[in-house]
Amino acid sequence: MAFDSAVLAAFASENIGKRVFLIEFGFDSGTLRFTTIPNGKTYLGNFYTYLGAIGSVGTVEESDELDPSDYAITIGSADLTILSAFLSEPSINRPVTCYQALINDDQSFVESGADLGPWIYFKGSMQPSSITDGFEPLIEVPVKDELADWDREITSLYTDAEQQRLHPGDLCLENVSNMAGATIIWPTKELLED
Repeated sequence: MAFDSAVLAAFASENIGKRVFLIEFGFDSGTLRFTTIPNGKTYLGNFYTYLGAIGSVGTVEESDELDPSDYAITIGSADLTILSAFLSEPSINRPVTCYQALINDDQSFVESGADLGPWIYFKGSMQPSSITDGFEPLIEVPVKDELADWDREITSLYTDAEQQRLHPGDLCLENVSNMAGATIIWPTKELLED
C-alpha cells in the first residue's frame, strides 16, 4: 500500500492526529455512509453519520502474493435504520468502501503541506452478515476484497442464447456463432494502398 506524501510528512512531523474511518455500504436503495468521527463529517459532498459504536474494522495485511483478503466490520448498538437495511435488503456482494484518515482535535483532517483527506483502506463486497439481537444489537459484516472476484468461476458465455436469456430481444451477439468458424482474410498491403 502506497501512502500519500502528505501522510508521510504528517508522520514525520509527529502531527499524526487520531485515526478514524469513513465507511460506505452500497445497497440497492442507496449508500449508507458512517464514520467514527464524532458529530459526523462531510467528505466529497457526502455526509457520513457518526457511528461511534463501530466496534472494529478489520486489519489490512500485506503480502507479496495477490491473494484475496477478508475483513470484518463490527457495528455495535445498531439503530433501526441500519438494522432495517441489513435485514430487508440484499447485501451479499454489495460494495463496501472503507476509508481511513487522520484528524486533529478540532476534527479537521490532518494536513501537511497539501490537502490531506481520507485514503482508501480497503474496498470489497459484503458477505452474509450476522446480527445478534438484544438490547444493543450487533451486526458483523464480513467483507471480501476486490481480488476475490478473480477467483470466481465465469458462468456466463458470450453467446446469443446466453444474451437472450439475460436480455431478451438484444441482438448484439446474434452473429457470434457464424463468425466463430469463419475464415477472415485481412486486406493485403496492395489493397490498402488503392
